Amino acid sequence: MVPVSREEIIKVVQELPSDKAPGIDGYPAEFFKENWQVIGKDVIKAVMEFFDTGKLLKEINCTTITLIPKVVNPNFVKEFRPIACCSTMYKIIAKLLTNRLKLDSNAGMGIPYKMVNLIMECVSTVSYSLLINGGLTPKFSAKKGLRQGHPMSPYLFVLVMEYLNRALKQLNSNPDFNYHPNCAKLGVIHICFADDLLMCCRADRVSIELMMKQFEKFSTVSGLQANMEKSSLYVAGISTQYREEILKKEADHWRNTIQILWGSIVLKEAQHQPMYATGG
Repeated sequence: MVPVSREEIIKVVQELPSDKAPGIDGYPAEFFKENWQVIGKDVIKAVMEFFDTGKLLKEINCTTITLIPKVVNPNFVKEFRPIACCSTMYKIIAKLLTNRLKLDSNAGMGIPYKMVNLIMECVSTVSYSLLINGGLTPKFSAKKGLRQGHPMSPYLFVLVMEYLNRALKQLNSNPDFNYHPNCAKLGVIHICFADDLLMCCRADRVSIELMMKQFEKFSTVSGLQANMEKSSLYVAGISTQYREEILKKEADHWRNTIQILWGSIVLKEAQHQPMYATGG
């Protein structure tokens, strides 16, 4: 992995938007740009130290979260929209890592082991502090995942979803699996858009179980599971009794495995549904 240069760091700082909200330290990118002659050497030293040692100061990776109500008089966490604000130092480091990750991806090269360790350091040391009533709560550690809007998220999401893509493609060679009638010609089992996932098959028990088994395999390996509060299952073209059997079986199954997640693999309720099965 090529060492990060002084010029590369300066370029990233200059490209940061000046009008973004600051992180927990209160210093926006504009402060760094206006006072670069004073603080530039220390910033460069701190960034290079991270890339040399692979260790990130926890205070740098602390994110403040402002909760914006989605409804009038919200009573539940899901009725708030979280807005995360990272520190400018972390934004510089994350942007540098993203640029390297982008270059490796475009070149079709594998990700260097040191790059993997640096990314995992960013992922595993995240902490949050909620901004409530004009004050910050005590910090608490994140359990998993990256923040929405994080510059690395799209690239890491693609890498993770490639595993799911390969797992579902294994069904192509399984004679017991039946495609959704409208998808058989193209051999389509799933479609991904941003962090939404749609999976489809014919409405027979064997096909559904095979498809969900592959999704469970992906969940076990990645640690990601479906957010059932934002998921829906559609069944059509079969008898009411058979439909109820399928719905009950899947509902009972998922009730035992569901956990609320970071949003990278979310089975959306509105635009994209987890399953649309129909009789053939």
